Amino acid sequence: MADYENGDGSTVYAHLWPEEKQKNKLNPERVGRIIERIVRPVFVKAKPFETLIYADELTYQGISAHDYRSKSGYEYTMMTQTWLREGETKADLSSMIKSAWNIEFGVLRDVKWSRATARQFMLLGLARDKEFLKQNGFSTMVRPDADGRTYIQTLDEIETNLNNTPQN
Repeated sequence: MADYENGDGSTVYAHLWPEEKQKNKLNPERVGRIIERIVRPVFVKAKPFETLIYADELTYQGISAHDYRSKSGYEYTMMTQTWLREGETKADLSSMIKSAWNIEFGVLRDVKWSRATARQFMLLGLARDKEFLKQNGFSTMVRPDADGRTYIQTLDEIETNLNNTPQN
């Protein structure tokens, strides 16, 4: 978490999964631009009221839970996971981008988090940041339903369908 809030692109890049780096054609400069534009501004504005850190020595996994509260008292827990792989801590940028959107469009705008609103936050974030992410090589923010399409491809499909819908 601190790397995303305070680190530079090189620091964050060093901890990303090799697969995410390769699929997205990432480099330290691109990661730095993504952190500066999408992630860091949110974490500067929203501060967690509680943080819990847990390390599991059996699975080599670290989990941190950062609890946020909106003005109306709606709570959102951002989970950050890291894994120890070949002696190095690894995490993914996709999760941090999605968490930033959840905090920005939920906590900071005082909207209650639910599965439905989380999807809306994802679409709002993608609608705003899609071209920027593509320009920085980031195109494989994979959907959790594992049908092979990325969130960016899904948003493109939604836009196409909306543009091709007859207007009454």
